[in-house]
Amino acid sequence: VIIASAHVNNMVMAGDAVRVSVNIDNTGDVNLENLRMRVIIPDLGIRASTSIFDLNAGEDKHKSVNLPIPAQARQGLYLVRIIIENGSFHEVAHRYVTIIR
Repeated sequence: VIIASAHVNNMVMAGDAVRVSVNIDNTGDVNLENLRMRVIIPDLGIRASTSIFDLNAGEDKHKSVNLPIPAQARQGLYLVRIIIENGSFHEVAHRYVTIIR
């Protein structure tokens, strides 16, 4: 499985939500079950996730989540960690978002 593309809004106001959209491709020959996409901004201690989904061999899917940014978040550049995983598989991508006030 690869994260074919990952898009995060470049800039978001504190108190709004950042939208994270990901295209996931299963380039292998094994069906993957019980996957979940988690999105974390470690410096703010916030996270969101999708519901559980399956990804068959050769299949691709689009997943997205809205991650609410706290109104009290400080202005600045923040790392966004995007994780696709189940109990035996783990793939990570990183993007950045700028929070403005």
